[in-house]
Amino acid sequence: MPYNRIIIIGSGGAGKSTLARKLAGKLNLPLYHLDKIHWLPGWKAISRDEFVRKQHEIFKEERWIIDGNYISTMAMRAEEADAIIFLDFSVIACLRGVLKRYFSKEKRPDMAEGCEENLDLQFLYWIVTFRFHTKPKIKSILEQYKDRKKIFVLRNRKEINIFFNN
Repeated sequence: MPYNRIIIIGSGGAGKSTLARKLAGKLNLPLYHLDKIHWLPGWKAISRDEFVRKQHEIFKEERWIIDGNYISTMAMRAEEADAIIFLDFSVIACLRGVLKRYFSKEKRPDMAEGCEENLDLQFLYWIVTFRFHTKPKIKSILEQYKDRKKIFVLRNRKEINIFFNN
């Protein structure tokens, strides 16, 4: 894969961070998790201006992988990327992924310090309604870049494995 600037997007529980870690290792690319950038301890968000500024700092680098949605800055990342990976998983698969992650109680390397894994109704609602609220916005962004960027849409874990192994 001749891509040096990759973004990975998709619903919570789809496996964005896991795929990002594996790809970063395989391609020897620096990895940036947006959740780690966006959140301060205790789930306090940084300002939008600071969030944008930090992403622009990453864009100065020639090679990277960035995982995370944050629809308000997604087009900005898509503009800078040469490849976009959209994990377009079913609601059931995403909920299964989130529940597995939650009950494993493992410390997530993609989360900011002081932000413990939680399973609140707002997060679950976002996953359940992702197809109706967030996915159309993502598809609109992808449509804008379809002729200029390599876009991979992976719909399940089997497709991720095939993609990764090729």
